[in-house]
Amino acid sequence: MDGAEQRKEECRDMRHMNFIDDLWRDLRYAGGSLRRNPGFATLAVLIMALGIGPNTAVFSIVYATLLAPLPFPDPDQLVRVSPMVGDSQSRTSPAEYLE
Repeated sequence: MDGAEQRKEECRDMRHMNFIDDLWRDLRYAGGSLRRNPGFATLAVLIMALGIGPNTAVFSIVYATLLAPLPFPDPDQLVRVSPMVGDSQSRTSPAEYLE
């Protein structure tokens, strides 16, 4: 590698190390702050639990009812046939329904 490329690589490595150091420093600061004020820590955990729990439940219901594939082969070819639904042109006669 020539000098410029080597300097670029060293700079990228230093930015990565600074990110990890900054993240570690931020986590230690947050942990110390939460230890100094346990009431706030309890409230923060409670609020997060009240937000994450219902959110997970709603997404589970949406996935199960709308997004999960149907348990049939070729579900895109399923149709609903009912003699009582639709306008007069698209209604099925009772004989056709039984057939």
